[in-house]
Amino acid sequence: MQSDEVEGILAELNKLEQEYGRVLADEDPNYDVPGEARARIELLQDELAKLGVEIHWDGQKYRITEA
Repeated sequence: MQSDEVEGILAELNKLEQEYGRVLADEDPNYDVPGEARARIELLQDELAKLGVEIHWDGQKYRITEA
């Protein structure tokens, strides 16, 4: 079961990826993720890693890797 904290981080991470990151980069090879968004995405990924949560990108959003 996911904690509210993990769910919140994952929701923000997916929103950033859809609005500024991977989703747009996949659609346009010339698109470059803005530095601020890239930094926030990396921070959120690090927060999940520190909580012991493994994630994977499914092509549209991050999902928690099930053991």
